[in-house]
Amino acid sequence: MLTAEAIIPALYIYVGGATIILNNINMKTTPIPNNLRKYRKSCRLSQIQVARLLGLKDRSRISRWECGECYPQVETLLRLAAIYHTMVDAFYIDTLREMRKKMGNKRSSTT
Repeated sequence: MLTAEAIIPALYIYVGGATIILNNINMKTTPIPNNLRKYRKSCRLSQIQVARLLGLKDRSRISRWECGECYPQVETLLRLAAIYHTMVDAFYIDTLREMRKKMGNKRSSTT
């Protein structure tokens, strides 16, 4: 019998030399918390301007990333960090902190 874990692949994100593994994300109901909009706004850029800088046809991907519907590819995250003058992990810092907390709890329970 197949379980949800067997059907739904894990999402692997590489940030600052650390691997973040997110399992069982329901992309339709669980937005991915991020600071992409905050950084775009602080640079006084529109979604269309960012899309053009990234070579995208329209702003729809920017909107989906900012709404937490999906993640940008790693290369795109690096480009966004350059555009917004920040580090990649700043975009998903809350998610990263939560993952570190979970990993810390797993480490302490195995020792």
